[in-house]
Amino acid sequence: MKKIVLLFASVFVVFAVIGANAQVPEIGVAVGGSYPDYPDKVGFDSAVKFNYKANKIFGIGVESGFGWVNSDKKVSETPVGNLVLSSSISENFYSVPLLGVVTLNFPFGEDSPMSAFVSGGAGWSWTFYKLKADGQKDSYTFSGFTWQASAGLAYTYDDEFSSMKIFFEGGYRGTNVKTDIGGTNFELAMSAPFVRIGVAFPLGGSDY
Repeated sequence: MKKIVLLFASVFVVFAVIGANAQVPEIGVAVGGSYPDYPDKVGFDSAVKFNYKANKIFGIGVESGFGWVNSDKKVSETPVGNLVLSSSISENFYSVPLLGVVTLNFPFGEDSPMSAFVSGGAGWSWTFYKLKADGQKDSYTFSGFTWQASAGLAYTYDDEFSSMKIFFEGGYRGTNVKTDIGGTNFELAMSAPFVRIGVAFPLGGSDY
């Protein structure tokens, strides 16, 4: 918890430093997919972004979101007469990251609606693990440090800096979350590449 407080205290200090400049607060949402190391399945991935732009190039903000991966496994089959009884395990992973993020934007030209961007962030994430196996249900909460790097393309609807835009991004999120179960430390390797498409809306205007 101290790490989270320190991270976002640092983010808000930077907000205060750039506060004297003309800014464009921006909120964005994106949906897509990811492929975590475990359970080695394609899953749903989404993000909610809040960003302050100090100028056309530099922005800083926070990002959260929601991810879900389901894994159903058949673990055994037992013949009983003419029937075959199967035993299976169903696992669900629900992930919520919370990151401080820095973004660099690179317009393709003074009048071009297209731009490229790169982004990097760090923070904390939580994974809520749900297990069902032969009528048995268990749930555990894992958490741990998370970092993220991504790049993408954005299309702005007109030549105003503060206009709505659509964007496509791909990246990688490094996530190893842990929990203690009965005095034993367990870890989930939830690191994953991801791709998303989204929209971003300005919350104000700018002199840039």
